[in-house]
Amino acid sequence: MCAETEMFLGWVGDKADRYALAGQKKDFVVTIFRSGLRRHTLPCLHSKNVALLAEKVAEKLGKDTKAAFLGGLMHDTGKFSLPAELFDGRKIAAGEYEIVKYHAVFSHKILRGQLLFTSLVAGTHHSQGMGGYGMTTEDFPELKDETVKKIHGISSIVSVADYIDAAVARLDSRLMDGSRPKTIKDGLLEKYPAKLPVINASLQCAQELGWQVW
Repeated sequence: MCAETEMFLGWVGDKADRYALAGQKKDFVVTIFRSGLRRHTLPCLHSKNVALLAEKVAEKLGKDTKAAFLGGLMHDTGKFSLPAELFDGRKIAAGEYEIVKYHAVFSHKILRGQLLFTSLVAGTHHSQGMGGYGMTTEDFPELKDETVKKIHGISSIVSVADYIDAAVARLDSRLMDGSRPKTIKDGLLEKYPAKLPVINASLQCAQELGWQVW
């Protein structure tokens, strides 16, 4: 195991301890990333970024930081079940993107036995914006209204954090083609028109983390 992998897994373990994620649940999370880091390095690093931003946003908005952190950390778990070449940083074809969309459902199925609430966030976070996909809370009619409300709140934070990190990562490739890209905030407002408080808090937190948010 390389030093970078050991460092990443150590960080995951430390955060699990901070949030009292002990025993079988902690081992489950660490094992998922030990497996993911073998071939899906970029999705793992992205998940770390999303987790840190979602945690910070949840704190700013007075939401459940543990739920936001775990939701961000595990939101792309299903990608580890898909071919690694789909996530190597290149621009994928339309048909490949249709395959990638399945990762939200895969994430829910992988997580639900150990981290039920996190599995619901992972399954639904891509449906929080316009033109979304994946699962919705309507797929779980047994859920109480209070739980549905919390899922939407945390999923929205994770979804916006996911968008921002992906947009920051694409900055160089967008500028290299000579076009004038729209700002990240413009893209967020277009995709999440009803989530302005989450957008503003997320952009502020991203800047506080030192991200190049434009």
